[in-house]
Amino acid sequence: NGTTRELTTPDATVTLSGTVVELYDEGSYIVARLIEGAMTLTMAGGSLSLSTGAGGDSAACSTGASTPKRCNTNDDAYNAMEQAVYSRIDSDQITFDVPEMVPINANGKSYWMGCHTETSETDLKAALGTLIYNDFRDDGHDHTDYYDADCESDEQPLHKITFGYDFAVSKYEITFDEWDACVKDEGDDSCTYKPADQGWGRVDRPVINVSWE
Repeated sequence: NGTTRELTTPDATVTLSGTVVELYDEGSYIVARLIEGAMTLTMAGGSLSLSTGAGGDSAACSTGASTPKRCNTNDDAYNAMEQAVYSRIDSDQITFDVPEMVPINANGKSYWMGCHTETSETDLKAALGTLIYNDFRDDGHDHTDYYDADCESDEQPLHKITFGYDFAVSKYEITFDEWDACVKDEGDDSCTYKPADQGWGRVDRPVINVSWE
């Protein structure tokens, strides 16, 4: 938004003209990663100015008080910073709040899922079979409901599901912090996979590289 801000650690100063930046000071390694805008990382040994462009985000790294340099995920300083963050997440020093959940009273409720490409009642009945078709009609539907000329094969056949339990969903997107906390809980077998962050950072960013399963 054009506002200039200054971020400081015991060993570094970042002057930022942008919207998002990550600044890590992990002992002898200092890393500043810029997502959007421009920044200048200043150390005792000098400074480095970076800006984002068509190539995406930029990062500046420094070892100790040396002059910072442009770096990426293959740089020793950057990798050391990333490993330090992972180690802290895996330690007992960090606690996480349980995500705010919204209860869904679904037990016993039924819904039709998927789609079909049939353009007449006769064709739909032949595709679904008499029992399912009659159930579909008893629920007040006809062949125009759930019709999609571009219905993909993995969206078929049109079918009815009934929930046998209530459940809850998170009010907000699950973050890497929350996912990593679940992985850290050895008594929970529901999330044992630790997804990569593509080098974009973890902490309170929405988790990526996971499936609905």
